[in-house]
Amino acid sequence: MWIITILFNIYNALVIYLIRMTTVAWIFAAIIIGQGYIASLTSMLTIRRLKPQVTDYEALKNANAVVGYNKGSHVAQVFGRCLGFQE
Repeated sequence: MWIITILFNIYNALVIYLIRMTTVAWIFAAIIIGQGYIASLTSMLTIRRLKPQVTDYEALKNANAVVGYNKGSHVAQVFGRCLGFQE
């Protein structure tokens, strides 16, 4: 009789351990799927905002727009000499 009690206790401990491991695995899978969904949704919402308003330098030149650049950068030479922008 005592052997059955010991085996029953071992069985219960094993079942509880397996239930805990299964629960942890499902929670981990749910977190991974949730993160993938959030990343996909964020990407879809961000891509729409990143569309440039000006796609051609001629539009900037015709609108007499101000183009910023760092001091000493070669961008000033490219815009001034090659593309015809005024400094």
